[in-house]
Amino acid sequence: MKSSYRWKSRHHIALTRKDADAFWDALRAEFPAIRVLPWDFEEPWLDHKASEEQRSLIKAGKLPPDTPRQVMRHPGKDSLPYLPSLGGAVLPSTVWIEPPGWRPRWSPAPNREGVYTIINRPRLQFEFTRSTFSLRSRANDPWHKTRSFHDSPDTIPENEILFLDCCRMVGRYRLDDKKNQAFLRRVWRILDKHTTTELAYCDLKTREPQGVSSVRGVWAGFDAVAWMRRDPRHFISNGGVCFRPPESAKSKR
Repeated sequence: MKSSYRWKSRHHIALTRKDADAFWDALRAEFPAIRVLPWDFEEPWLDHKASEEQRSLIKAGKLPPDTPRQVMRHPGKDSLPYLPSLGGAVLPSTVWIEPPGWRPRWSPAPNREGVYTIINRPRLQFEFTRSTFSLRSRANDPWHKTRSFHDSPDTIPENEILFLDCCRMVGRYRLDDKKNQAFLRRVWRILDKHTTTELAYCDLKTREPQGVSSVRGVWAGFDAVAWMRRDPRHFISNGGVCFRPPESAKSKR
């Protein structure tokens, strides 16, 4: 039997913090009730020390094997750990629209993992992760990361190059939920207005621009493009191909 759920996704998005903040401002203008939270928003109420002790007792056979691995305090009426903007979403995050007067209603008991869950999660939502930067060596394996950063460092060593690594945005919807589908289409259109797919792909070994890509599979923020133009050692990476601004390729022809 086929699932009634479908996925809408963009797997190669390159946004700097400035790009993500601009995207967030546009989303808030369109959806004033939009909020963003870390994917693991239960974290503030988890007792890590007690959880570690409980896992040790399970491993030692002093507790039944089906005992929950986590120990979590019920959040009660505590506030959720919202992020101020998508610029801070460098780890997977949940973005949703909160209905008027909405407050989280937590499950009365934890699940099998020992975690309390929100049982009235807003229906209109998607997952988002902002791009981060990675420093890699020019020599040997240029795809081997040496260091990672949330924001671009001001300077980089002469023998290294800097990549803005693509991340993703994913939404899930039911085939019969037209409102959710319309919401995701609007979000995707807003992203289109704040990004470009006009990028030049580069040779994997030399990283020299070869030509403008005909496959529009990478969406780069305008600040990300400006960032690449500031230094010829700045690239966007989608995990297998690296990119530069399109005029870099035109100048090579």
